[in-house]
Amino acid sequence: VGDLQPAHFVGMHAEQALPLLGAWVAAQRLPRARAIVIGASLAWLLLFGVLFAFGLAGARVAAGY
Repeated sequence: VGDLQPAHFVGMHAEQALPLLGAWVAAQRLPRARAIVIGASLAWLLLFGVLFAFGLAGARVAAGY
């Protein structure tokens, strides 16, 4: 197993960024607000999945290893 820290970082910050995005979109009263938040969530999930797969495949962060 490689380094899972990048996936952990992205996953943990999703808990902060996605609710903030939802609040901002709601405050702006943007049309299709739900679609914007769902799209951002899916993009974040894709990024997390790629980083997690790289970590499981044995990829390591270059700094200090």
